[in-house]
Amino acid sequence: MAGSLDGIRVIDMTTIYSGPIAAAILADQGADVVKVEAPPAGDAMRAPFRHARNGLNGSFAQMNRNKRSIVIDLATEPGKDALRRLVAGADVLMENFRPGVMERLGVRLRSAQGHQSPLGVRLHQRRGAQRPLRRTARL
Repeated sequence: MAGSLDGIRVIDMTTIYSGPIAAAILADQGADVVKVEAPPAGDAMRAPFRHARNGLNGSFAQMNRNKRSIVIDLATEPGKDALRRLVAGADVLMENFRPGVMERLGVRLRSAQGHQSPLGVRLHQRRGAQRPLRRTARL
């Protein structure tokens, strides 16, 4: 059975709880969600906790259900190029990086319809882009 978001491609570059859960909900509704992970170990939530089975813990499985996954090394030019090609075919890009990271990766986002680039969704940040502590080190 097709979901209400069937045919929508979402690139999920989020980590730790809020972003992955939001993207999983979109996948539950039929969106094609592709999770981008960094080498060598992938998403930090993949790390085996006490109750891991076959190298996969329940938290990671729950937050990333119904998603496809790809590992891209964003520290390299080939990795940045691969990300830009992936994003070019997407409808939505979800990320929760610090302000300026997406621009450094060369990824352009739109905030309204009518452009060729995907709609960007920035999720929960400990230090928002406009807050006084936005330039301080992360904890």
